[in-house]
Amino acid sequence: MVGNDPILHQKLISFYYDIAMGRHPSVLVTSKSVKKLFYWKEQYKHIKQVMRKCPVYQKNKGENVLPSRPLKPLPIHRHSFIDTSMDFI
Repeated sequence: MVGNDPILHQKLISFYYDIAMGRHPSVLVTSKSVKKLFYWKEQYKHIKQVMRKCPVYQKNKGENVLPSRPLKPLPIHRHSFIDTSMDFI
């Protein structure tokens, strides 16, 4: 059991995330590694916060968004110049 010491938490997380593994694993893998030997309150939350600051993690993390849907064309009107639109990309 580790007390409420943010500096110690940072060092433990860095050891398992940066130094010991050398491969920058995911939040879940890092959390499991730390949990094997250490415990503190809101451990997963702290691990996630530390890892979000890492430039390697920011560069390599996956996106949690749905892929975009295909665009649908505008309907063709019977009369000219009733509705005109332009898309600037």
